[in-house]
Amino acid sequence: MQPELQDLMISAQEIERLSGLDVGAVFAGGTVRKGVLSNPRKLTEWAIAQLMALGIILIFCFPLGLVVGRSFNWLSNDPATLARFVQLTLGMSGAIALGWNAYLWRRHQQLALFLTLLDEIDKHHEILRALQILDELETVQAKGDRRDRAEVLAALAVTRESLVCALLTEKILRQHQAFLARRQELLEHVETNLGRLRSLRVLSEADEYGRLMREALDIGLSVHRELHRLDT
Repeated sequence: MQPELQDLMISAQEIERLSGLDVGAVFAGGTVRKGVLSNPRKLTEWAIAQLMALGIILIFCFPLGLVVGRSFNWLSNDPATLARFVQLTLGMSGAIALGWNAYLWRRHQQLALFLTLLDEIDKHHEILRALQILDELETVQAKGDRRDRAEVLAALAVTRESLVCALLTEKILRQHQAFLARRQELLEHVETNLGRLRSLRVLSEADEYGRLMREALDIGLSVHRELHRLDT
């Protein structure tokens, strides 16, 4: 990817620095990211993580089951008492697994804005990758309006700035629930960026650069909407 496009990316390391939360392809901030169930690859990774967690829980619960089983003499050759031991071990494991998933769900609700912003960042990166493909095609075909490309780059720069401001705002809201002056400042910054995006020249509906411009504007509108949803 060209340096000017690479500079518009928001790396996982930068997201972690801005938000104070860990970020991965499937998990982020100690919970599951949005859209995992609709992505086969991510769904597979999530299922493997679930199985590994269940295995760890079983390994942890088995010694506890042995202690309880011995105290109630459930470790004899009697199938009925052995069945109680198995039921106890599986029951404890299932309860812990349900508790862990309940925590993930609650955490998911608490980080709803952050997870939405991660999705918008993914869309931002998809636009950059599409622009990279356009650049490669134009290198071969020797055609394309470089002015349109410059305007898309300007829109993406504004979108990136809005996403960074939104990540900072989300962190402030998460760490400091009370109303803060810094929050309002960042919200106003997002408002300004949205105005800048709207003021850019409207490109042709049939133009590929126009489509990328509209997608960048959609990201800005989504960030603006999510932040003001919390402000009401």
